[in-house]
Amino acid sequence: MIGDLVRIVADWLEDGTHGVGAMLANVPRDVGDALPATPTVIEETANPRLGRGRLPETTMPYLAVTAEAVTAIDAEVVTDDGYFSAAVRIQYVGKDDDAAGVKRDGGYTLRAVVWSLRRLMRQDAGAAGRQRNSIALVRLGPITVEPWQEDLNDGTVIGGLVLQCPAVRDFYTL
Repeated sequence: MIGDLVRIVADWLEDGTHGVGAMLANVPRDVGDALPATPTVIEETANPRLGRGRLPETTMPYLAVTAEAVTAIDAEVVTDDGYFSAAVRIQYVGKDDDAAGVKRDGGYTLRAVVWSLRRLMRQDAGAAGRQRNSIALVRLGPITVEPWQEDLNDGTVIGGLVLQCPAVRDFYTL
């Protein structure tokens, strides 16, 4: 289930129609600010380093998609035992001696990520983009933007957000 959640979100963000690259070109920018590079999307079930909870040493910028806590929803709240709540973390990772430039480009990129995720939230709960392997994102949101982090030793700058998934359903039954 956790891998399916991460893959649903990562696949959505990679899509050429509604993903971060498609949204990024439309994000308003200050005069003189160049269009940021479209980040590569990586996720924890396909990247060994990210799967261990470490940031990959790969071409930057990139978006790292990982799962947070997944909790079974109490049976008193729902009528079957296939419902969960979860959170998916999406981190923008860039590296440059100019931290302000990374934060500027990352800010525009994270705005595009939010736009893309809002499109995902507007999809019908039964839409193909919200399902994978009998797992469905029934309800999505809110999205929380987190403070920036910096590693002064190697110039890595990280910004991110968390997509809350208050209702995820596992349709598989034994």
